[in-house]
Amino acid sequence: MPVSWDALEGMVGIIRLAETYVMVGEYDAVIDQLDYLLSIPSFISVPLLRIDPLYDPLRDHPRFQTLLDRYDKWVVCPRESDLRSSTAAEPQAP
Repeated sequence: MPVSWDALEGMVGIIRLAETYVMVGEYDAVIDQLDYLLSIPSFISVPLLRIDPLYDPLRDHPRFQTLLDRYDKWVVCPRESDLRSSTAAEPQAP
């Protein structure tokens, strides 16, 4: 079912298609699907793609690395290192 008809079922179908592409070695096709999934609300995220062993065959693929770098900027929660390097001034007591 397409995403335009059912956002949840359509997205799950695309995830299954991407997983199948990984299993059969169609890496450019899976990256195309992941690009779409990362551009819409979905269960796929950059942190998931970085740790899920299913995507291990893509780790050295230049397009996969570019995709992760591009969408990594969309992560809502800050990285711990960003919090430590924050230059926000602490409020001072009067």
